[in-house]
Amino acid sequence: MLPSLNFAAFRQARPFLFTILPTVVCSCFSLAFFWRKLSNKSFPKIGRDQSSRTDSEDIAKSAARPNLDAQPVYKEFFEQPELYERYHIHLVGVRPSNQDDGIDIRKSFLGIPSPLDPIPDPYVVVETVGPDTGSTDYFPIGMTRFPTLTDTQVPLWDSKSLLITKKDGTDGIKLSLMEDGQETVLLEIVLPRSELPAANGRWKEFVKTAESGSMKDNDFVFRIKVTEATERIVSYEDTQVLEQDTEDLTYTEEVLPDETETPDDNSLLQCWRQKNGTDKAVLWILGRNDCFMHGHVAKNLLFENNYDLYVLNYRMNGRCRTRGWVANAHYNSHNKYGDFNCYINEIREALNAMTQYKNYETVLGYAHSTGGPILLNYLMEKDDSAFDGFIFNSPFLDWGFVGGDMVEFALKHMGILSNLGALDLNEKLGAEETPEAIKDTPVTYLGEEVVISAWSARIWSQYYFDWRQRPLYSVPMTVGFAKGVTDVHKKLEKMKEGYRFVTSKPFFCITSRGDDVLKSSETLSRADWIGPSRCEVELHHNGHDIFLSQDEKDTNTAINMCKVWMKNQRFL
Repeated sequence: MLPSLNFAAFRQARPFLFTILPTVVCSCFSLAFFWRKLSNKSFPKIGRDQSSRTDSEDIAKSAARPNLDAQPVYKEFFEQPELYERYHIHLVGVRPSNQDDGIDIRKSFLGIPSPLDPIPDPYVVVETVGPDTGSTDYFPIGMTRFPTLTDTQVPLWDSKSLLITKKDGTDGIKLSLMEDGQETVLLEIVLPRSELPAANGRWKEFVKTAESGSMKDNDFVFRIKVTEATERIVSYEDTQVLEQDTEDLTYTEEVLPDETETPDDNSLLQCWRQKNGTDKAVLWILGRNDCFMHGHVAKNLLFENNYDLYVLNYRMNGRCRTRGWVANAHYNSHNKYGDFNCYINEIREALNAMTQYKNYETVLGYAHSTGGPILLNYLMEKDDSAFDGFIFNSPFLDWGFVGGDMVEFALKHMGILSNLGALDLNEKLGAEETPEAIKDTPVTYLGEEVVISAWSARIWSQYYFDWRQRPLYSVPMTVGFAKGVTDVHKKLEKMKEGYRFVTSKPFFCITSRGDDVLKSSETLSRADWIGPSRCEVELHHNGHDIFLSQDEKDTNTAINMCKVWMKNQRFL
C-alpha cells in the first residue's frame, strides 16, 4: 500500500528532488559505467544450471593448483621455499635529536614556509634490492609501503610488515622516507645483507642519522629480524594432522545441502569432537575467501579446554571448492542473491547438526571479517537463543581500506545500481588482468585467468593452506556480495538508531591497528552497536585476522587475550 502524500513535506523536499536527486541518479549510472570499465568483461551468470551434481567431481579435480611451469617466479616461490628468507620490518619512525627538530616544513620558491600546506606528509617504502630477489612488479613480495602520516614533522609509525626474498639474489634492502604528493626522497638508507641479522628470529635495531637535507640531525629508527622461509608457524604437516582423527578427537565433514538443490548453494560443516565427550562447543564462521587454517588456535584455545569445534564453510567459500561446488575461480565467496539472508538456513542447519549430536550446555559463536555480518544478520533476523556468547575477530562492520571515498560510495550503493538494472548481481568489480610481463603465459584456473596475490602469498609463507580451500590469487568482489554486506550494515545501523541491540549476551570484539583491510577505529566504534555486554580490545601489530599475524608472538598474544575473556566469562 502506498502512503498518503504529504504536500508540505513534498514542497520542502523539492530542492532535493529536482537538484540533488538527479545528480545522485546520474552519479549511480556513472559509477556503474566506472565499474564496468574496471571489469572490462561480460561475465557469466551463476544459476541453477551452472553446475550439476554430475560435474562437481570434475570441477573438484580441476580445483587443484594450476601448473606453474611457465611462470618461474611463481613456481620457485611455491615449490622451493628453501631458496627464500623473510625480512620482518618493524618501522618505528623519526626520533628528533631535540624537541625542536623533525622533518623541515615545506617552503615556497621564495624560501618561506608554504602558505597552503607547510607540514609534510611522509611515508616509507621498504624493498629488497639485488639481481634476482624473486620480487617483481606483478608479484611484489619484496616490497612494502607504510602508510602516509599527514601533517607531521615527527612521524612515528610503530608498525610491522614483511618482505620475502631469495637468499642468493638479494644484496640487501632499501628504505626510502618519502614526501607524499611531492615524491621527494627525504632520506634513503641502503643496508647490505651483511649488516642484517642472521636468520635466527631475533630483532636487531638500527638507528640512522641524516647528515643533510630536510631530515638533517634526525634519527630514523627501525628494527629487522630474519627468518627462514622453510620455517612456518603452521606447516603443511600441521594441516594434514588437523583433518584426521587423533587420540582425543574425531574429525568428520557434513554436507549441508540447500533447498535449491544447486551445488553452488551447498555448504560444508567441519566437525571436531572430543572422544571423551564435552558439553561445550564453538560454531566458527569463516571470513570472505577464508578457510580453516587455524589449528594453532583450536589446539591452544579450544581443544585443550575440552571444546568441540564446528566450522561452517558457507556456500562458495572455504572447502566448498574442494567439493567442486565453485565452478568459476572469480566467484569464490560470491553471493548470487545479493542478500545475506541466504546464509540463515546454513547457520540453522549447522546448529541442528550440533544439537542432533549433543545438547551442549555452552555454545559460542565465532566470526571473522565477513563472518561477522553473516552471523549478525542471523541474530537480527532470528535471535541469539542458540548461543551463550560470541567472539568477533576483526568483524566487517564498515568498508575499511577500499581505495578511497569514491569507491566506498559506489560499494555502498550497489543495491541502487542493481535495482536500476545498471549492474547485475553476478558482475565482478575490478577483476585484475594478467600482468603484461606474463601476458603470453597466464595462470589459468577454473576457467579464468588469475593473478597471484602477494598479500596472500605472505600469509601462505607462514601459515600453510591448501590452494583449493583459500585463494592464493586476487578474487574480485561482486555486486551481489557488495549489496549483501551493505544491507547488513544498514540493518545494524537501523537497530542502533532505534536504540536496540543485536544481543544482550557477552561478546568479545578483538581487532588490530595493524589491520590492512579494515580500519580498527571503525570496527570498534560499530561494535558498540552490537550490544552492551561487550569487551573490546585493539591490538597493535596483528593482521586483519589477528590469529594469522606476521610475528608469532603477536598471534599468541591474540590467543591469550581471547582465553582471558573466556575465563572471565566462565566459558573456561
